[in-house]
Amino acid sequence: MIAKHFPISIDAIAYADLAKQPEIQARARRIREDLGNPKTIILGVDRLDYTKGIGHRLKAFGELLEDGSISVEDVTLVQVASPSRERVGAYMALRDEIELAVGRINGDYSTISHTAISYHHHGYPREEMVALYLAADVMLVTALRDGMNLVAKEYVAVRDDKDGVLVLSEFAGAADELKQAVLINPHDIDGMKAAILRAIAMPRPERQRRMRALRRKVFDNDVAAWSSSFLRTLREGAAVQPGVPDDLVHAVRDFSAAGSLLIALDFDGTVAPIVDNPQDSRAVAGTREAVERLIGLDGVRVALVSGRSLASLRQVAEPQIEVLLTGSHGIEVQLDNPGEELGLDQDELDQLDTLTRVLERVSASVTGVWIERKPAGLALHTRKATVQAAQAVQRDARAQLGAVLPDLTVREGKNVLEFAVRSSSKGDALERLRAYTGADRVFYAGDDVTDEDAFTALHPSDLGLKIGAGTTIAGYRVRGPEEVPIVLQLIADLREAAEASGTPGTPSER
Repeated sequence: MIAKHFPISIDAIAYADLAKQPEIQARARRIREDLGNPKTIILGVDRLDYTKGIGHRLKAFGELLEDGSISVEDVTLVQVASPSRERVGAYMALRDEIELAVGRINGDYSTISHTAISYHHHGYPREEMVALYLAADVMLVTALRDGMNLVAKEYVAVRDDKDGVLVLSEFAGAADELKQAVLINPHDIDGMKAAILRAIAMPRPERQRRMRALRRKVFDNDVAAWSSSFLRTLREGAAVQPGVPDDLVHAVRDFSAAGSLLIALDFDGTVAPIVDNPQDSRAVAGTREAVERLIGLDGVRVALVSGRSLASLRQVAEPQIEVLLTGSHGIEVQLDNPGEELGLDQDELDQLDTLTRVLERVSASVTGVWIERKPAGLALHTRKATVQAAQAVQRDARAQLGAVLPDLTVREGKNVLEFAVRSSSKGDALERLRAYTGADRVFYAGDDVTDEDAFTALHPSDLGLKIGAGTTIAGYRVRGPEEVPIVLQLIADLREAAEASGTPGTPSER
């Protein structure tokens, strides 16, 4: 069983839309007026719980007033502490403790016109909370431990003015994502005091720079992206069980007895796990040994059918010389003779130049996106980008290229969008390999959307194996690349057994 983390989030767009409503903006202005229009409003919004560090926050604020670092005329703390477990003794004691601390600070430092702490022990509707977020110059989150703390994200989401400072406990889950906040250890009272003073005095350009980065993170990883990622992983993890299913074993036994076989394999995601850096990709343990056995058998050819360029495929796969290769979805071919020249004509070269300029412009400012150059096209990789950023850059690329190069071949894979100036598919590559080898039956294994073209090209007596979850027309499925060498070894075992018994058909000559 594999555990993964899925940081929960908020409906950032809904909060942003609320913050744009004129009546809520007017309410935010009234809140500042009601508080005496201080220079700085600090806001704390918490459930009244001992994990939220409200007492630590009040201690730090009180000491800042005591030592004269801030004045009650200039700085007001608004503390919303919504009721929690009101009938539990420990929480009743906590409420008394917090209200006593608020009363002491207000008694010591409030004036007739200004209150040090505006304390509210009740909940508010969302509209009022958004108005409070808009009114606050500093959001203070001092959790001693917290799963996430969505209040921090809500504050960021409403700040369309790109202003405001988030002071965030490093013990809140949100701190892992919101790196541009002013991070604090709430147990360190002196450190918290210094962070509050830093937030109050922070220059506007720095506030805006930090808030822009925070908003980008919150909107790219909103509740829609969170739920989509969670459900997709849940669906994929539950869809395929590890190991080689019995029906596949029976199919392989029948397949292996044919006269001549072509074993064709995709590379990335099929014999090699998907990795962030494509040049780090390598086949799983046991694959090379299984291929070595297969190419040593009479009437068996092995081929790699990849979307990579041939140069890249040779580098990461390091195939044996007997293995046939097709790259760039069949545009490039290496059979038993030296590889064919691609030979793009001038019109295709011009299209490739335009394609390069457009994709470089589209991807230049998007974090986690990069371009892979291929002999007849380019691939836009987005697997390191956030879900929303990936979707946005792919939409932009499609739109801009559709306007200038409407006849491009476009293929969508797992976190990759490929554009080619010459049309070919893995199905075309497989047909070519079938004709070249004269195979009686073909086995093809692949994991991606682009491999469906190859599955479509299979004949009824052939065998298609889908790697991983997802919709497919392949007849069989295994969980991941780790199962592929097991299947290949099974083919080799059965082929050797059939040869030993004299049952396989007469192999075609190579």
